[in-house]
Amino acid sequence: MRSVKRWALGALSAALVLGFAAGCATQQRPEETRNDALQRPARPLTNPEAVRRDAARQPMTQQMRVADKIADAVADMKRVDTATVILTDRTAYVAVMLPSGVRLTSGLEKEIVRKVQAKDASIRRVYVSANPDFVKRMGDFARDIRRGRPVAGLWDSFMDMVRRTFPHAG
Repeated sequence: MRSVKRWALGALSAALVLGFAAGCATQQRPEETRNDALQRPARPLTNPEAVRRDAARQPMTQQMRVADKIADAVADMKRVDTATVILTDRTAYVAVMLPSGVRLTSGLEKEIVRKVQAKDASIRRVYVSANPDFVKRMGDFARDIRRGRPVAGLWDSFMDMVRRTFPHAG
């Protein structure tokens, strides 16, 4: 008799557990599919404040131009051999080749920034590097822009290089 009660109690417990599990499951109608998320338009899940911060760090348009006059002014400095300057909106990216034995110190960098902003007062941010890879890539970008290659095709590569060289820039 006790074994029958145990068996009945166990069966009743199992039925209750299954009943609760089935009741808590989501109901799917025949017209709904598992790919429902693919069929609905996606809503952006971004924080508006984060978007504003990112926008402040990023140039607003995909406009790039070579600034030869500014580059010539920087190259005329005593401690600089050559310079390449590419402008995006109000930001200047400066690649400099320095004479043997000269290093890009914060003092020299500040001189370069002052020279760039003196040549174009609309420039708000100036990033300077003497990294040989950066100098080569900037020369390649400048050559492509001068040859009329569409900036849209260069933009992603250029911004990737900038982010790697100047992580704090964007």
